[in-house]
Amino acid sequence: MPEPRHTEPSLHAAGISLSIVAYRTPLKLLEGAIRSAFVALQTAGLEADSLIVVVDNGEDGEQTKQCLLPLTDTLKSAGCGFEYLHGHGNIGYGAAHNLGFQREHRPVHVFMNPDVVLDPDVFVRGCAYLESNADVAMISPEAIDDAGSRQFLCKRYPSVFDLLLRGFGPGFLKKVFARRLARYEMRDLSTREASKEVPIISGCFMLCRSEQIRQAKGFDPDFFLYFEDFDLSLRMSRRAKLAFLPDMKIRHSGGNSARKGVAHIFMFLRSARRFFSLHGWRWI
Repeated sequence: MPEPRHTEPSLHAAGISLSIVAYRTPLKLLEGAIRSAFVALQTAGLEADSLIVVVDNGEDGEQTKQCLLPLTDTLKSAGCGFEYLHGHGNIGYGAAHNLGFQREHRPVHVFMNPDVVLDPDVFVRGCAYLESNADVAMISPEAIDDAGSRQFLCKRYPSVFDLLLRGFGPGFLKKVFARRLARYEMRDLSTREASKEVPIISGCFMLCRSEQIRQAKGFDPDFFLYFEDFDLSLRMSRRAKLAFLPDMKIRHSGGNSARKGVAHIFMFLRSARRFFSLHGWRWI
C-alpha cells in the first residue's frame, strides 16, 4: 500500500491580517477601504480566518468606531476578526502600522492606506504569487487613481533632485525631465507579467510575508510620515526580493505632499533627510 502523501499547508491557509492606518479620514473613505478588503477576503475564501485592524491616530476614534458598527458587525458575523485601535494619539504612520501588525498577524500581512479600494481578486492573485515565488517577500500592485489614470508605485533609488522635481517641480520642468522621471517611477515595468528586483514599493499597499516583516522589525518609527515605505523596502530587499504584480489591482486616491500644505512639506523634507542619511546621499 502506498504511503499517504503529506502536503504542506498553503502560505495563507491561516488567513490574512491587514492593517489600515487612519488619521482624520472621512468615514465614507474608510468604510470603502474596509469593505473592499472584506470582499477580497471573501473572494479568496479567507474571511473566517482573517483579521482587519484599523489603527486610528486621530482624536475622534471612538466616534468613528461607533459609526462603523453596522459594517464591523457584518464582518464579525462572517467570522472575520476586526479590531479598532484608538486613543494612542498621532504616533505616525509607520509606528501605527507596527501597532496593528503586532496584534495578531497571520502568515501574510497587508499594509494598506484608508484611501485604497481593492479589486475583489487581489488576495487570490497575491497569495498565489507568493506561493509560487518563495524568493519574494513583498508585492506591489497595479494602481489607478480616481480618474482611472495609472499610478506608479514602484521606484528606483532616488536622488535629491528626483524627489524635489517630482514633488515640487513646475509642470514645464517635469516635461523637460520626463524621461528621467519615467525611469525613477519604473514606467518601463511590464503591465502583462510580474517583475522582480523592484527596489522600492509604495506603502499605500504592501502584501508581505509576515515572518520577513517580523525579522526586519517592521517600519522604522523614527519616520513619522513619508519615506517609511522607502526605508522598509530597502531593508526588506536585503532579505528577499520585492515584486510588482500587475494582475493584482487597486484604486488609490492618494495626493501629492506639496498640495497638502506647509506642515506636510516640512515632514517630507525632514523624512527625506533621514532617509538619505541612513541609506546614502545621491544628489543628482
